Amino acid sequence: MKKYIFMAAGISSALLLASCSNEGSAAGDGAIVEVNGESISEQDLMEDLKDNYGEGALNNLIQQKILNDKAEELDISDKQVTKEFKSMKEQYGIDDNDQFLQTIQENMGVSVESVKAFKEQYVKPQIVVDELGSQDVEVTEKEMKNYYEENKDDLVQVEASHILVDSEEKANEIIKKLEEGADFAELAKEKSIDTASGESGGELGYFGKGEMTEAFEEAAFNMETDSISEEPVETEHGFHVINVTGKKESYKELKDDIRETLQAEEQKDGQQVLNELMQDAEINVEDEDYKDWVQTFTEASEESSGN
Repeated sequence: MKKYIFMAAGISSALLLASCSNEGSAAGDGAIVEVNGESISEQDLMEDLKDNYGEGALNNLIQQKILNDKAEELDISDKQVTKEFKSMKEQYGIDDNDQFLQTIQENMGVSVESVKAFKEQYVKPQIVVDELGSQDVEVTEKEMKNYYEENKDDLVQVEASHILVDSEEKANEIIKKLEEGADFAELAKEKSIDTASGESGGELGYFGKGEMTEAFEEAAFNMETDSISEEPVETEHGFHVINVTGKKESYKELKDDIRETLQAEEQKDGQQVLNELMQDAEINVEDEDYKDWVQTFTEASEESSGN
C-alpha cells in the first residue's frame, strides 16, 4: 500500500486566518471570551498560538511554498493531480469525494474545505515528492516480468462491493432481492451497517491478499467477476453480501502496480526528499524574532539527511 505524506496544515491555517483578520492592526486587547470574570483577549490567543504552534506552523508554510514552487518547475498537470487523487480514493476504497475528505480528516487529522483545496495542498505536493524520490530509479521490463512470475499468486487483486448486515436472515433477504433484479448500490446505501462504504454503494475498491478478513477474502477471491455471493459470508463484523466487479491477475493488468512497487523499494522516502528540498531552497529570514525557528528546522533537516 502506497505511503502518503500529509503535512499538518491546521494550525498554519489557524494562524494565517488570525493574522488576516488583524491585517493592518495589532491583535486587539479587548475581551473575546470571559471566564469566571477574567477576560481572554485576541492578543492572548495569538500569543498562545505562536508560543505553542508557531515554529511548526511557520516551517510547514515554508515547506508548502517550496513544494508549490517545485510543482511549477516540474510542470505538474491537472491530469496528473486528478489521476493521483483517484488513486488515493481507490486505496481507501472510497468513491465519494466528501466521504473521502471526511475519512482523511478523521484518520490523518487533515482538514480541508474542498476537493480543489485538497488537491492543491496535499495531492500536488505528493506528486512532487514521488517524482523527485524516484527520479534516478530505473525499473526495466525484465525486472517487472521476473517480479510478476515470482509473485503472481500474491499479486492478484479483486475489486468488490459489499452489503454488511447483522443477521444471516437479513443477508438472505438481500440476496433474494438482488436475484429479483434489485440494484446492489441502492441496497447498500439503504441496508448496509457499514456506513462508510454504504454511502458509495458498498464499494471497497481493489484489494490484495491479506487486506481483508480471512473469510471475506476467501469468498471474494474465489468468485467470478460480475457475480454476487450466493450465500452470506460471515465474519466478526457480521454477514456480508459480496459483489465482485473486477479482477487484476495478468501481467498487463498488474504492470503499473508492479512498477510502482519496485520503484518504491528503491526510491528515497518522502521525508528525505523534503529535507533535500529544504537544504536547496533559498530561505531568508527577514525578522530576527523568527530566525531561530527556521534555523532549528533546517539544521534538523541536514542532520536527518546525513549531511
